[in-house]
Amino acid sequence: MTVYAFSTENWKRPIEEVSSLQVKDIDINLIDTNPNNLYSISNIEDLAQDIEENGLYHPILVRLINNRYEIISGERRYQAIKKLGWSKVPCIIKENVSDLDSEIMLIQANAKTRELTDMEKARQIKRLEELYKAKKEKGEYIQGKIRDKIGQDMGLSGVQVH
Repeated sequence: MTVYAFSTENWKRPIEEVSSLQVKDIDINLIDTNPNNLYSISNIEDLAQDIEENGLYHPILVRLINNRYEIISGERRYQAIKKLGWSKVPCIIKENVSDLDSEIMLIQANAKTRELTDMEKARQIKRLEELYKAKKEKGEYIQGKIRDKIGQDMGLSGVQVH
């Protein structure tokens, strides 16, 4: 994990580098929110205060689309950073990510980091099923049963998904 010390202009200073992922500072004005993000963006003030006091622990995950960056994971962090007035955002750039894979990654990240109601989990399962079926229709290989893949994404067994 990379931990970033906070200062207003030159904040990307790794304290400890354990991850092999490359982090890039991206101008905040080049970053767009993800239109597929249906998750609540709440408690931004608390998160902004935490980032200001303790630094940013996890960079935002983005993909490049037409010379702009779209958030895959980290919209709450992005909104908190905007609130703090930062001009640049530490991001991990995922290359060659399709729309389908971007949405799958968004759901995977939220399944692992949020406490979800049963209804939210059911909605995620249904959407993942649609996305994996769309990938198969495009000729992409999905190893194993779709329900097992969804279970893996959600931290559930294939039987629970079914």
